[in-house]
Amino acid sequence: MAHTVETQTTTAARALREQLERAERQLPSLKPGDLEDFLVRLDTIAELFGQFQDEGVDLRSESSRWHDLQQQVLRRAGKINRLAGQAGGLAALRQRHPPASAAWWRLDAMIAEQRKRWLRKTALVVGVLALLLVAASFVYMRFLAPSHETVLLVNTTSSVEQLVMEERWPEALARVEDALKTLPGEPELLIWAGILSERIGDAEAENRYLEQAHSLIPDQVKGYWH
Repeated sequence: MAHTVETQTTTAARALREQLERAERQLPSLKPGDLEDFLVRLDTIAELFGQFQDEGVDLRSESSRWHDLQQQVLRRAGKINRLAGQAGGLAALRQRHPPASAAWWRLDAMIAEQRKRWLRKTALVVGVLALLLVAASFVYMRFLAPSHETVLLVNTTSSVEQLVMEERWPEALARVEDALKTLPGEPELLIWAGILSERIGDAEAENRYLEQAHSLIPDQVKGYWH
């Protein structure tokens, strides 16, 4: 009787090692036609390990290999799921091998759950970034953005300088006078208006503009005063 039990244990251990070795060789080069056989083999290995739970057999090496094999299966979940798609899908394979409750039969569900978590995380990150952008925009517009008057002054002086380089005096003066309607007390614009009036031969306008500028910043206007 003891010999019979020992023989059965030895046979089961040998079968376990053979199945484990075949699965290890099979995994790296799995093809759609081999997938069902591979998944069933994993079930067989799990069942064989279950037979030794109370036998006291030393299977530490095999247990380590089995754990590593399962981890490799999980790491290749995407590839295995794609192979299953070519073989009808994991759902169809589960129906042929109930209860198919082990993790390797449900890699599609695992991937779907991972995708949901990724989408939730991505949506959260995007939402936080959107809030930060809104807050930054509010702070900029409320506290940091230049005023309309500053933008007008900068744009006007920039365009006037370009027109002056091209010696388009009347257009430059028109641009300055248009800006002065909004910024009537802006010394820089008044000085430009005086200079440009002189260029087109309007001495009266020249004096008027430079007098206004002189009243605001007398020291800076001295260089332009005739």
